[in-house]
Amino acid sequence: MDEFNFEYTLLSYLLICTFMFGCDEPNDSSVMAGETVVAEETVMAGETVMAGETVMTGETVVAGETAPPGDPVMAGETVVAGETVMAGESIEEIWSELRTAIDQARPNELVVMFGDESGVLFLHEKGAEQSTVYPIASASKLLTAILALKVVEEGNINLSDHPQQYLDWWTDDLEDPRSQVTLGQLLSFTSGFGGTSGLGATEGIPCIEDAESTLDGCAQVIYDEYFSFEPGNSFFYGPAHMHIAATMISAATGEDWNRLFQRLIRQPLNVTGVMSYQVPSTENPRAAGGVMSNATNYGKVLTALVAGRLLSETSMTELTRDRTPEGTQIEYSPLSSMENGEWHYALGCWRECNTAECDEVNGFSSPGAFGFYPWFDQTTGYWGLISTQIRVRGSSVIIPLGQAWYAKAKQALDTLTP
Repeated sequence: MDEFNFEYTLLSYLLICTFMFGCDEPNDSSVMAGETVVAEETVMAGETVMAGETVMTGETVVAGETAPPGDPVMAGETVVAGETVMAGESIEEIWSELRTAIDQARPNELVVMFGDESGVLFLHEKGAEQSTVYPIASASKLLTAILALKVVEEGNINLSDHPQQYLDWWTDDLEDPRSQVTLGQLLSFTSGFGGTSGLGATEGIPCIEDAESTLDGCAQVIYDEYFSFEPGNSFFYGPAHMHIAATMISAATGEDWNRLFQRLIRQPLNVTGVMSYQVPSTENPRAAGGVMSNATNYGKVLTALVAGRLLSETSMTELTRDRTPEGTQIEYSPLSSMENGEWHYALGCWRECNTAECDEVNGFSSPGAFGFYPWFDQTTGYWGLISTQIRVRGSSVIIPLGQAWYAKAKQALDTLTP
């Protein structure tokens, strides 16, 4: 039998066996030269990859090399000649392994979600429910940046605008560097203001924690007492910048901060129940960390964000653009360089990278101090969320878990995505 007829006979057998009788491919068969394994198909255990075969779309086997066994052959991977490829896991097996990993992790109370533009595709509740409300701390920052960009889209303000255009107590003296501050710098923590969150051993800004203060009143205190660095050239991760930004935006629109949030985010996304800026009070909302929310409602925001229903393409570009490139003076940052990767900052969210250049981004995230950890991946269109409350080093505990769980979840999500 010549090679063509042999290949034809084998393909015919496999097609008839698989589609008419539901039987498995024989474990002792080989993937023959010239056959193509299409995207997301798996080479079964026991099959030998032959030299010169095309096993994936656009990927050709290289003779004489060795590939490590163990994983399914997925789209875009190169499998080399002479190696046996192990059978792939089913979606159910991947989800089961992920649920086991979550159950075995340290936190006793958390909710884990993964999804895409269609909504939630994976949900696991452990000692808590998706309706459980938590103070989400710095996960509020992404919401604040999104809200600011919604106001920009309405034409009420621009990222290049200065506070003195809307706040009569802000200087317009060109000799005063505070006159050079822009809204974009405030949302990216590069405006020159200091003052930490007050968590841990750090001393915070008292008025930001004062329920009796007001948004505008506290912003004036920050203006008077916490300007420390050159605007645009330094990064200081703290709550001062966004408190001023919220004051500036409220003045530009004439609307209360929570009313803006209700009109531009809650109502369009049909958010019900708790999701608003409540800490320390609605009169003095902490824009950088004062939201109370549950997983369900934050998941709605992430779904709309990756679906392109929340922000325009231009706004998404502004949201995710690197605002702390190499050369930026890092005055204070809890996350910019650590064991979880090299992170830069965008608007209200981190760019999770592996290199100092941060030109390849694994995802964009806004982890809170107590472990509430939302992120989205522009490359895949997936999003993830861990909802929990860990009072001590919450983000340090949750971030590596979230990264590991997402890597596992992508195996199943890639299979679900056409």
